[in-house]
Amino acid sequence: MNFNVPSGAPETGASDDQVKALQKYSIDGPFVEPVVRCDACQELLVVAQMRRIGKCTSCGNTRVRNVTVMQDTDMEKVTQWAADGVIDPDWVKLFAGVQ
Repeated sequence: MNFNVPSGAPETGASDDQVKALQKYSIDGPFVEPVVRCDACQELLVVAQMRRIGKCTSCGNTRVRNVTVMQDTDMEKVTQWAADGVIDPDWVKLFAGVQ
């Protein structure tokens, strides 16, 4: 099982796109990440949808966490969301190519 974790600095081999995305989604800035993970069932949720509904669409939980690690199946899901225009493709670049 592969886990994709965001890279963070040029010395880690991050691409220019990944560095720009990291600057956009900096831990020092306001929380603007487009995807969160349900604290109870671990389902990935689009923040805009979560805010509209107010709870996890899978289990009804209201507690979420930011995404720090993604499995391959999670990457497939968020890559499709980015391709469909549901989330910002720059956010996916944080995790792209990381094994």
